[in-house]
Amino acid sequence: MLLTTGIFAGSAAGLFGIGGGIIVVPALEFIFLRMGFPLSIAMHVAIGTSLGIMITTSLASVITHHRRGAVRWDIFRKMVLGIAVGACLGTVAISQLPGKTLHIAFAVFLFISAIQLFMKLRPKKRPHLPHLPFFSLIASLIGFIAAALGIGGSIMTVPLLVIFDIDILFAIATASACSLPIAIVGSLTSIYTGWHHPLLPSSSIGFVDLKAVIIVTITSMLFAYLGARLAHRTNPVLLRSLFAFLLIFISLQMFFTAF
Repeated sequence: MLLTTGIFAGSAAGLFGIGGGIIVVPALEFIFLRMGFPLSIAMHVAIGTSLGIMITTSLASVITHHRRGAVRWDIFRKMVLGIAVGACLGTVAISQLPGKTLHIAFAVFLFISAIQLFMKLRPKKRPHLPHLPFFSLIASLIGFIAAALGIGGSIMTVPLLVIFDIDILFAIATASACSLPIAIVGSLTSIYTGWHHPLLPSSSIGFVDLKAVIIVTITSMLFAYLGARLAHRTNPVLLRSLFAFLLIFISLQMFFTAF
């Protein structure tokens, strides 16, 4: 099941241009529940493990984009502190929430993302980046939400940068760089907040399951390349619709599980 999750997450990441967390978190929660994890911690471990997986995948993405000169490091430097602080606070916050609450929150997030894709909502572009204090506040909010949900944050960072008239290629590359501090800070905080939790299995360090990290990381990175090749042969409108339907299916399944 972990191998299948890695294959599906990697293929979806390459095919739809998303961070694997949107796929990995609900899939891991499903697997952990079937393995006997109580609902009270299954989502916590799924989120922490997803953040651990993102360390390697984000690093590989950043290196690739940097070699092509696409990462706006000047923007990254303005965002990194706020993102790191937000990621730490977000991970600490979710450690205090019931597992069912996290489960429902993630389902709502997926459903809203799907509606946004269907309606093609696009805020009005602005010519300049905001002043540093406000920009740092936005970055903190992105880091908080991304770490709390176990996702890379690109689904929020890319539209933000595009609003401020950053080319989509540079926006994607810079968002991948911003995902790295979210993954590092979020996974380390997940380890700390879950340390010595009595219900965790021996393969977990805090709320990060090492077995899942290794298996999903390797398979997702291998299949991301195949997904990217398939994306270039598929109609973009069809891709958008397929991804939106996928998000709705996962969110409804999660709602059904919760209630």
